[in-house]
Amino acid sequence: MDAPRLLVGNLDAESDLARAAARARGATREHDATLALPDALLERLAAVSTLMRALARDDDRLLVSRPVGDERVLAVDGLPRCEPTTDAKDAGAARTLVPWSSAPAVDALRAARVPHDRRAGDAAESDVEIASDATLPLWMRLRHVPRSDAAVQLRVARRAFAHELERRFGGVPDGARAVRTWSELLAHLRAGGASASPAARFVLKPPFSAAGRGHVHGRVGEGPDTPDDAAFRRRVERLLAAHGELLFEPWLERLGDLGCGGLVLRERVDVLPPHGLLSDGRGRFGGIVVGAAGGTPVDIGAAHARELEASALRAGEALAEAGFRGPFAIDAFVYRGSDGEPTLRPLVELNPRLTFGLLARALVERVPRAARGTILRMGRSDGALPPGAVALLAPGAYDDSEAWLEPPGTPVESAVGTPRDGTRTGPS
Repeated sequence: MDAPRLLVGNLDAESDLARAAARARGATREHDATLALPDALLERLAAVSTLMRALARDDDRLLVSRPVGDERVLAVDGLPRCEPTTDAKDAGAARTLVPWSSAPAVDALRAARVPHDRRAGDAAESDVEIASDATLPLWMRLRHVPRSDAAVQLRVARRAFAHELERRFGGVPDGARAVRTWSELLAHLRAGGASASPAARFVLKPPFSAAGRGHVHGRVGEGPDTPDDAAFRRRVERLLAAHGELLFEPWLERLGDLGCGGLVLRERVDVLPPHGLLSDGRGRFGGIVVGAAGGTPVDIGAAHARELEASALRAGEALAEAGFRGPFAIDAFVYRGSDGEPTLRPLVELNPRLTFGLLARALVERVPRAARGTILRMGRSDGALPPGAVALLAPGAYDDSEAWLEPPGTPVESAVGTPRDGTRTGPS
Protein backbone atom coordinates (compact mmCIF):
# COMPACT_ATOMS: atom_id res chain seq x y z
CA MET A 1 0.00 0.00 0.00
CA ASP A 2 1.24 3.51 -0.85
CA ALA A 3 1.89 5.27 2.48
CA PRO A 4 0.87 8.91 2.95
CA ARG A 5 3.47 11.40 1.78
CA LEU A 6 4.44 14.92 2.71
CA LEU A 7 4.96 17.02 -0.40
CA VAL A 8 7.40 19.85 0.31
CA GLY A 9 6.70 22.99 -1.72
CA ASN A 10 10.16 24.48 -1.32
CA LEU A 11 10.16 26.50 -4.53
CA ASP A 12 12.66 28.80 -2.80
CA ALA A 13 15.26 26.00 -2.91
CA GLU A 14 17.72 27.98 -5.05
CA SER A 15 17.77 30.71 -2.39
CA ASP A 16 18.39 28.07 0.28
CA LEU A 17 21.25 26.63 -1.78
CA ALA A 18 22.71 30.08 -2.48
CA ARG A 19 22.77 30.93 1.24
CA ALA A 20 24.43 27.60 2.06
CA ALA A 21 27.10 28.22 -0.61
CA ALA A 22 27.64 31.77 0.66
CA ARG A 23 28.06 30.59 4.25
CA ALA A 24 30.62 28.02 3.04
CA ARG A 25 32.57 30.91 1.49
CA GLY A 26 32.40 32.87 4.75
CA ALA A 27 29.86 35.43 3.52
CA THR A 28 28.45 37.97 5.98
CA ARG A 29 24.90 38.35 7.23
CA GLU A 30 24.56 41.31 4.87
CA HIS A 31 25.23 38.99 1.97
CA ASP A 32 22.77 36.47 3.41
CA ALA A 33 20.09 39.18 3.37
CA THR A 34 20.87 39.91 -0.28
CA LEU A 35 20.19 36.27 -1.13
CA ALA A 36 16.88 36.08 0.76
CA LEU A 37 13.68 36.27 -1.27
CA PRO A 38 11.13 39.03 -0.52
CA ASP A 39 7.97 38.11 1.37
CA ALA A 40 5.70 38.88 -1.58
CA LEU A 41 7.60 36.41 -3.76
CA LEU A 42 7.57 33.76 -1.03
CA GLU A 43 3.79 34.11 -0.79
CA ARG A 44 3.49 33.66 -4.55
CA LEU A 45 5.79 30.62 -4.54
CA ALA A 46 3.79 29.04 -1.72
CA ALA A 47 0.58 29.54 -3.70
CA VAL A 48 1.84 28.03 -6.95
CA SER A 49 3.46 25.14 -5.06
CA THR A 50 -0.10 23.84 -4.58
CA LEU A 51 0.18 22.58 -8.17
CA MET A 52 2.32 19.80 -6.67
CA ARG A 53 -1.00 18.12 -5.81
CA ALA A 54 -0.67 16.70 -9.32
CA LEU A 55 1.60 14.13 -7.58
CA ALA A 56 -0.61 13.59 -4.52
CA ARG A 57 -3.11 11.09 -3.22
CA ASP A 58 -6.06 12.01 -1.03
CA ASP A 59 -4.31 11.46 2.31
CA ASP A 60 -1.14 13.40 1.46
CA ARG A 61 -0.29 16.84 2.82
CA LEU A 62 1.66 19.74 1.31
CA LEU A 63 4.15 21.71 3.40
CA VAL A 64 4.35 25.38 2.32
CA SER A 65 6.45 28.29 3.59
CA ARG A 66 3.54 30.75 3.77
CA PRO A 67 -0.17 30.20 4.48
CA VAL A 68 -2.36 29.51 1.44
CA GLY A 69 -6.08 29.97 1.92
CA ASP A 70 -8.24 26.89 1.33
CA GLU A 71 -10.43 28.92 -1.02
CA ARG A 72 -7.49 29.41 -3.39
CA VAL A 73 -6.94 25.67 -4.01
CA LEU A 74 -9.80 25.02 -6.40
CA ALA A 75 -11.66 21.72 -6.68
CA VAL A 76 -10.70 19.98 -9.94
CA ASP A 77 -11.95 16.60 -11.16
CA GLY A 78 -9.07 14.13 -11.03
CA LEU A 79 -6.96 16.06 -8.49
CA PRO A 80 -6.88 15.63 -4.70
CA ARG A 81 -7.02 18.80 -2.62
CA CYS A 82 -3.80 17.91 -0.72
CA GLU A 83 -4.36 20.37 2.10
CA PRO A 84 -1.46 22.81 2.52
CA THR A 85 0.07 23.42 5.95
CA THR A 86 2.94 25.55 7.25
CA ASP A 87 3.56 23.21 10.21
CA ALA A 88 5.61 20.08 9.53
CA LYS A 89 4.46 18.60 12.85
CA ASP A 90 0.83 19.12 11.88
CA ALA A 91 1.48 17.08 8.73
CA GLY A 92 2.28 13.97 10.74
CA ALA A 93 5.63 12.25 11.19
CA ALA A 94 5.02 8.99 9.33
CA ARG A 95 5.15 10.49 5.86
CA THR A 96 7.87 10.09 3.24
CA LEU A 97 9.03 13.44 1.85
CA VAL A 98 8.43 14.42 -1.78
CA PRO A 99 10.27 17.75 -2.16
CA TRP A 100 10.26 20.18 -5.06
CA SER A 101 14.05 20.19 -4.77
CA SER A 102 16.70 18.74 -2.54
CA ALA A 103 18.09 21.50 -0.32
CA PRO A 104 19.60 22.01 3.14
CA ALA A 105 16.14 22.76 4.60
CA VAL A 106 14.82 19.45 3.25
CA ASP A 107 17.77 17.56 4.71
CA ALA A 108 17.07 19.19 8.09
CA LEU A 109 13.38 18.31 7.86
CA ARG A 110 14.21 14.72 6.94
CA ALA A 111 16.74 14.39 9.79
CA ALA A 112 14.16 15.64 12.29
CA ARG A 113 11.74 12.94 11.17
CA VAL A 114 14.11 9.97 11.45
CA PRO A 115 13.34 7.12 12.12
CA HIS A 116 9.94 7.76 10.50
CA ASP A 117 11.48 8.76 7.18
CA ARG A 118 14.44 7.45 5.23
CA ARG A 119 17.36 9.71 4.54
CA ALA A 120 17.99 10.88 1.00
CA GLY A 121 19.51 8.16 -1.16
CA ASP A 122 18.18 5.42 1.12
CA ALA A 123 14.97 4.76 -0.81
CA ALA A 124 12.73 1.75 -0.40
CA GLU A 125 12.99 -0.84 -3.15
CA SER A 126 9.27 -0.42 -3.85
CA ASP A 127 9.85 3.27 -4.62
CA VAL A 128 12.75 2.42 -6.93
CA GLU A 129 10.64 -0.14 -8.78
CA ILE A 130 7.68 2.21 -9.25
CA ALA A 131 9.85 5.11 -10.40
CA SER A 132 11.62 2.84 -12.90
CA ASP A 133 8.41 1.45 -14.43
CA ALA A 134 7.94 3.44 -17.64
CA THR A 135 4.46 1.94 -18.13
CA LEU A 136 3.13 3.81 -15.08
CA PRO A 137 1.79 7.37 -15.21
CA LEU A 138 4.44 10.06 -14.82
CA TRP A 139 2.75 11.57 -11.75
CA MET A 140 3.12 8.28 -9.90
CA ARG A 141 6.77 7.89 -10.91
CA LEU A 142 7.56 11.45 -9.82
CA ARG A 143 5.92 10.73 -6.48
CA HIS A 144 8.18 7.73 -5.87
CA VAL A 145 11.49 8.60 -7.54
CA PRO A 146 14.32 8.72 -4.94
CA ARG A 147 16.04 12.06 -4.40
CA SER A 148 19.68 12.75 -3.64
CA ASP A 149 20.70 15.00 -0.74
CA ALA A 150 21.64 18.66 -0.45
CA ALA A 151 25.38 18.03 -0.79
CA VAL A 152 24.84 16.62 -4.28
CA GLN A 153 22.31 19.35 -5.07
CA LEU A 154 24.83 22.06 -4.22
CA ARG A 155 27.18 20.64 -6.86
CA VAL A 156 24.75 20.00 -9.70
CA ALA A 157 22.34 22.94 -9.25
CA ARG A 158 25.20 25.44 -9.47
CA ARG A 159 25.07 27.20 -12.82
CA ALA A 160 28.75 26.45 -13.43
CA PHE A 161 27.88 22.73 -13.64
CA ALA A 162 25.47 23.31 -16.54
CA HIS A 163 27.82 25.81 -18.19
CA GLU A 164 30.61 23.25 -18.23
CA LEU A 165 28.26 20.65 -19.72
CA GLU A 166 27.22 23.09 -22.45
CA ARG A 167 30.86 23.81 -23.20
CA ARG A 168 31.54 20.09 -23.41
CA PHE A 169 28.54 19.43 -25.66
CA GLY A 170 29.00 22.53 -27.82
CA GLY A 171 26.67 25.47 -28.26
CA VAL A 172 28.02 28.00 -25.75
CA PRO A 173 27.55 31.51 -27.21
CA ASP A 174 30.70 33.47 -27.93
CA GLY A 175 31.48 35.60 -24.91
CA ALA A 176 29.75 33.44 -22.29
CA ARG A 177 31.96 33.10 -19.20
CA ALA A 178 32.08 33.61 -15.44
CA VAL A 179 33.02 37.04 -14.05
CA ARG A 180 34.07 37.60 -10.46
CA THR A 181 34.73 41.33 -10.17
CA TRP A 182 33.42 44.59 -11.65
CA SER A 183 36.74 45.28 -13.33
CA GLU A 184 36.68 41.80 -14.87
CA LEU A 185 33.22 42.54 -16.30
CA LEU A 186 34.41 45.85 -17.79
CA ALA A 187 37.45 44.21 -19.36
CA HIS A 188 35.28 41.49 -20.87
CA LEU A 189 32.91 44.05 -22.37
CA ARG A 190 35.82 46.06 -23.80
CA ALA A 191 37.09 42.84 -25.40
CA GLY A 192 33.74 42.37 -27.18
CA GLY A 193 32.08 40.00 -24.72
CA ALA A 194 28.59 41.10 -25.83
CA SER A 195 29.38 41.21 -29.56
CA ALA A 196 27.37 38.02 -30.23
CA SER A 197 24.21 39.91 -29.26
CA PRO A 198 22.62 41.78 -32.21
CA ALA A 199 21.51 44.52 -29.80
CA ALA A 200 24.74 44.53 -27.73
CA ARG A 201 22.78 43.30 -24.71
CA PHE A 202 23.87 40.84 -22.03
CA VAL A 203 22.61 39.09 -18.92
CA LEU A 204 24.42 38.24 -15.68
CA LYS A 205 23.13 35.12 -13.93
CA PRO A 206 23.85 34.13 -10.31
CA PRO A 207 25.10 30.61 -9.52
CA PHE A 208 21.72 29.61 -8.07
CA SER A 209 18.45 31.01 -9.39
CA ALA A 210 15.16 29.95 -10.96
CA ALA A 211 12.62 31.45 -13.39
CA GLY A 212 14.92 34.36 -14.24
CA ARG A 213 15.00 35.63 -10.63
CA GLY A 214 18.14 37.52 -9.70
CA HIS A 215 19.28 37.99 -13.31
CA VAL A 216 20.77 41.37 -14.18
CA HIS A 217 20.23 42.63 -17.70
CA GLY A 218 22.62 45.14 -19.21
CA ARG A 219 23.67 46.64 -22.49
CA VAL A 220 26.69 48.25 -24.06
CA GLY A 221 26.41 52.01 -24.53
CA GLU A 222 25.24 54.88 -22.39
CA GLY A 223 22.28 55.44 -20.08
CA PRO A 224 20.37 53.02 -17.82
CA ASP A 225 21.55 49.41 -17.48
CA THR A 226 25.01 50.18 -18.85
CA PRO A 227 28.37 50.14 -17.07
CA ASP A 228 28.12 53.96 -16.81
CA ASP A 229 24.92 53.63 -14.76
CA ALA A 230 25.79 53.92 -11.05
CA ALA A 231 22.67 52.00 -9.97
CA PHE A 232 23.51 49.19 -12.38
CA ARG A 233 27.05 48.99 -11.00
CA ARG A 234 25.82 48.89 -7.39
CA ARG A 235 23.45 46.04 -8.16
CA VAL A 236 26.12 44.01 -9.96
CA GLU A 237 28.72 44.56 -7.24
CA ARG A 238 26.22 43.62 -4.52
CA LEU A 239 25.44 40.33 -6.29
CA LEU A 240 29.12 39.62 -6.93
CA ALA A 241 29.86 40.11 -3.23
CA ALA A 242 27.01 37.79 -2.23
CA HIS A 243 27.54 35.04 -4.83
CA GLY A 244 31.27 35.24 -5.58
CA GLU A 245 30.70 35.11 -9.34
CA LEU A 246 28.09 35.67 -12.04
CA LEU A 247 27.74 34.00 -15.42
CA PHE A 248 27.95 36.51 -18.28
CA GLU A 249 25.99 35.66 -21.44
CA PRO A 250 25.32 37.75 -24.55
CA TRP A 251 21.56 38.20 -25.02
CA LEU A 252 20.44 36.50 -28.21
CA GLU A 253 17.32 37.13 -30.27
CA ARG A 254 15.13 34.28 -29.04
CA LEU A 255 12.45 32.93 -31.35
CA GLY A 256 10.98 30.44 -28.88
CA ASP A 257 11.71 28.79 -25.55
CA LEU A 258 11.67 25.05 -24.99
CA GLY A 259 12.32 22.46 -22.35
CA CYS A 260 12.81 18.73 -21.97
CA GLY A 261 12.48 16.78 -18.72
CA GLY A 262 13.20 13.33 -17.41
CA LEU A 263 14.11 11.11 -14.49
CA VAL A 264 17.58 10.13 -13.30
CA LEU A 265 17.09 6.62 -11.97
CA ARG A 266 19.41 4.12 -10.32
CA GLU A 267 20.23 2.26 -13.55
CA ARG A 268 19.29 4.66 -16.36
CA VAL A 269 18.01 8.06 -17.46
CA ASP A 270 14.52 8.38 -18.92
CA VAL A 271 13.80 11.41 -21.12
CA LEU A 272 10.34 12.77 -22.00
CA PRO A 273 9.29 14.59 -25.19
CA PRO A 274 10.04 18.34 -25.39
CA HIS A 275 7.60 20.97 -24.15
CA GLY A 276 7.20 24.66 -24.84
CA LEU A 277 8.13 27.37 -22.33
CA LEU A 278 6.25 30.66 -22.22
CA SER A 279 8.30 33.60 -20.98
CA ASP A 280 8.47 37.35 -21.23
CA GLY A 281 11.06 39.47 -23.02
CA ARG A 282 13.59 38.94 -20.22
CA GLY A 283 13.16 35.19 -19.99
CA ARG A 284 10.91 35.16 -16.91
CA PHE A 285 8.63 32.15 -16.69
CA GLY A 286 4.93 32.37 -17.58
CA GLY A 287 3.72 28.89 -18.53
CA ILE A 288 4.14 25.53 -20.24
CA VAL A 289 2.85 24.08 -23.50
CA VAL A 290 2.69 20.29 -23.25
CA GLY A 291 3.64 18.50 -26.44
CA ALA A 292 5.14 19.98 -29.59
CA ALA A 293 2.07 18.83 -31.52
CA GLY A 294 -0.13 20.99 -29.32
CA GLY A 295 1.25 24.38 -30.22
CA THR A 296 4.71 24.93 -28.82
CA PRO A 297 5.86 28.55 -29.15
CA VAL A 298 8.03 27.67 -32.12
CA ASP A 299 8.04 24.76 -34.57
CA ILE A 300 11.52 23.41 -33.98
CA GLY A 301 11.23 20.55 -36.44
CA ALA A 302 12.15 16.91 -36.02
CA ALA A 303 15.91 17.45 -36.19
CA HIS A 304 15.94 20.07 -33.43
CA ALA A 305 13.55 17.95 -31.34
CA ARG A 306 15.98 15.02 -31.55
CA GLU A 307 18.87 17.32 -30.66
CA LEU A 308 16.98 18.64 -27.64
CA GLU A 309 16.14 15.14 -26.39
CA ALA A 310 19.76 14.05 -26.92
CA SER A 311 20.93 17.07 -24.91
CA ALA A 312 18.55 16.16 -22.08
CA LEU A 313 19.84 12.58 -22.08
CA ARG A 314 23.47 13.73 -21.92
CA ALA A 315 22.62 16.14 -19.10
CA GLY A 316 20.81 13.38 -17.20
CA GLU A 317 23.78 11.05 -17.61
CA ALA A 318 26.12 13.77 -16.31
CA LEU A 319 23.82 14.26 -13.31
CA ALA A 320 23.90 10.52 -12.65
CA GLU A 321 27.70 10.51 -12.77
CA ALA A 322 27.69 13.30 -10.18
CA GLY A 323 25.54 11.20 -7.83
CA PHE A 324 22.21 12.90 -8.52
CA ARG A 325 18.94 10.96 -8.46
CA GLY A 326 15.51 12.40 -9.12
CA PRO A 327 13.53 14.50 -11.60
CA PHE A 328 15.24 17.07 -13.82
CA ALA A 329 14.71 19.22 -16.88
CA ILE A 330 16.74 21.39 -19.22
CA ASP A 331 15.74 24.71 -20.77
CA ALA A 332 16.67 25.58 -24.34
CA PHE A 333 15.75 28.15 -26.94
CA VAL A 334 15.72 28.73 -30.66
CA TYR A 335 17.40 31.94 -31.78
CA ARG A 336 18.28 33.60 -35.03
CA GLY A 337 21.82 32.62 -35.89
CA SER A 338 24.40 34.77 -37.63
CA ASP A 339 23.19 33.31 -40.95
CA GLY A 340 19.64 34.40 -40.18
CA GLU A 341 18.41 30.82 -39.75
CA PRO A 342 16.69 29.41 -36.63
CA THR A 343 19.37 27.81 -34.44
CA LEU A 344 18.85 25.69 -31.34
CA ARG A 345 20.79 26.38 -28.18
CA PRO A 346 20.07 22.98 -26.61
CA LEU A 347 21.24 23.53 -23.02
CA VAL A 348 20.66 26.97 -21.52
CA GLU A 349 19.62 25.96 -18.00
CA LEU A 350 19.75 22.71 -16.06
CA ASN A 351 17.14 22.22 -13.33
CA PRO A 352 17.93 19.13 -11.21
CA ARG A 353 14.55 19.10 -9.44
CA LEU A 354 10.85 19.12 -10.16
CA THR A 355 9.78 21.69 -12.75
CA PHE A 356 6.48 23.04 -13.99
CA GLY A 357 7.15 21.27 -17.28
CA LEU A 358 7.01 17.95 -15.42
CA LEU A 359 4.01 19.04 -13.33
CA ALA A 360 2.17 20.15 -16.48
CA ARG A 361 2.51 16.63 -17.88
CA ALA A 362 1.27 15.18 -14.59
CA LEU A 363 -1.73 17.52 -14.65
CA VAL A 364 -2.56 16.46 -18.22
CA GLU A 365 -2.51 12.83 -17.06
CA ARG A 366 -4.83 13.41 -14.11
CA VAL A 367 -7.32 16.08 -15.21
CA PRO A 368 -9.96 14.48 -17.48
CA ARG A 369 -10.63 17.75 -19.33
CA ALA A 370 -6.96 18.20 -20.20
CA ALA A 371 -5.32 16.73 -23.30
CA ARG A 372 -2.06 16.69 -25.20
CA GLY A 373 -1.36 20.23 -26.26
CA THR A 374 -2.74 21.73 -23.04
CA ILE A 375 -1.20 25.00 -21.89
CA LEU A 376 -0.44 25.47 -18.18
CA ARG A 377 -0.66 29.21 -17.54
CA MET A 378 0.63 31.05 -14.48
CA GLY A 379 0.08 34.74 -13.98
CA ARG A 380 -3.10 36.83 -13.90
CA SER A 381 -6.15 36.07 -15.97
CA ASP A 382 -7.81 39.43 -15.21
CA GLY A 383 -11.06 37.48 -15.04
CA ALA A 384 -10.88 36.46 -18.69
CA LEU A 385 -10.10 32.75 -18.85
CA PRO A 386 -10.65 31.29 -22.33
CA PRO A 387 -13.58 28.93 -22.94
CA GLY A 388 -12.92 25.43 -21.65
CA ALA A 389 -10.13 26.48 -19.28
CA VAL A 390 -9.66 24.59 -16.00
CA ALA A 391 -8.91 26.93 -13.09
CA LEU A 392 -6.41 25.45 -10.61
CA LEU A 393 -5.41 28.33 -8.33
CA ALA A 394 -7.54 31.36 -7.48
CA PRO A 395 -6.09 34.79 -6.66
CA GLY A 396 -5.69 35.68 -2.99
CA ALA A 397 -6.19 38.86 -1.02
CA TYR A 398 -2.50 39.80 -1.03
CA ASP A 399 -1.14 37.63 -3.82
CA ASP A 400 -3.07 37.72 -7.09
CA SER A 401 -1.25 34.84 -8.79
CA GLU A 402 -3.44 32.35 -10.65
CA ALA A 403 -2.89 29.08 -12.48
CA TRP A 404 -5.08 27.37 -15.04
CA LEU A 405 -5.06 24.90 -17.91
CA GLU A 406 -6.06 26.11 -21.36
CA PRO A 407 -7.54 23.66 -23.86
CA PRO A 408 -5.74 22.48 -26.99
CA GLY A 409 -5.91 24.94 -29.85
CA THR A 410 -5.76 28.10 -27.72
CA PRO A 411 -3.49 30.45 -29.70
CA VAL A 412 -0.29 30.84 -27.69
CA GLU A 413 0.25 34.41 -28.88
CA SER A 414 -3.20 35.63 -27.79
CA ALA A 415 -3.72 33.52 -24.67
CA VAL A 416 -4.35 35.58 -21.57
CA GLY A 417 -1.83 35.84 -18.78
CA THR A 418 -0.08 38.90 -17.40
CA PRO A 419 2.92 38.45 -15.13
CA ARG A 420 3.43 40.80 -12.24
CA ASP A 421 5.72 43.18 -14.13
CA GLY A 422 2.87 44.02 -16.49
CA THR A 423 4.29 42.49 -19.67
CA ARG A 424 2.33 39.83 -21.52
CA THR A 425 3.51 36.27 -21.26
CA GLY A 426 4.42 34.51 -24.45
CA PRO A 427 7.37 33.63 -26.60
CA SER A 428 9.90 36.38 -26.96
